[in-house]
Amino acid sequence: MASTEAESETEAAIPPWLQQAQAHLDAGAMPAAVLCLLAELAQAADNVQALLLLGNCYLAGGAGDCAHLCYRTAAEISPQAAAPRLRLVAGQAPVARAPWLDAAGVPANAAALAQNLGRAAAASLPLDRSADETTVPGRGGAAGTVAR
Repeated sequence: MASTEAESETEAAIPPWLQQAQAHLDAGAMPAAVLCLLAELAQAADNVQALLLLGNCYLAGGAGDCAHLCYRTAAEISPQAAAPRLRLVAGQAPVARAPWLDAAGVPANAAALAQNLGRAAAASLPLDRSADETTVPGRGGAAGTVAR
């Protein structure tokens, strides 16, 4: 009986939007998961966990530009949480575009996603991977540049 109570407490600690998104992911319904995450972000635009999971969905679907936007947005809120994801997307080889990206209602490029996230200014900027690096003070040139 104690394990059932512990499981109930664990489930209660998981936000409903995350439970729903995970259920969609487990069922292989990627568009539904993306829409669920976008709905959460419409309510709480600074939800780093939702941004990272949304980025993971896009990265798996072959939309690196969308994944990068999600990770950069998360990094603006919580740099430590998002930095490893930024390095991942920057170094990943292109993945074939998944068919679910063409599903109705799912933003399928960075400009559409940025608009959906209320980040229209970010959509107009070119994808600049150098922003994922920082220069170490006292060191000039490439030797002084390290990935965040």
